[in-house]
Amino acid sequence: LIVDAARKPEDIDQALAQLQQLQQKNGARATYHALRAQLLERKKDSAGAEAELQKALVLEPKSTLANLIL
Repeated sequence: LIVDAARKPEDIDQALAQLQQLQQKNGARATYHALRAQLLERKKDSAGAEAELQKALVLEPKSTLANLIL
């Protein structure tokens, strides 16, 4: 929901910060990296998005979300 609602640059930055907080609280998860990738792609940061997808796939090679985004 956080990711879907973020369209404006300031909303994207806020969503990225929220995901970072969740990751710090809950630990590294493929889903968080895949969602960060979606947000970074909206910011036109393809390299950052690709890096996040690779992190997601290292954590969970069969991640449905990460593989769908690829």
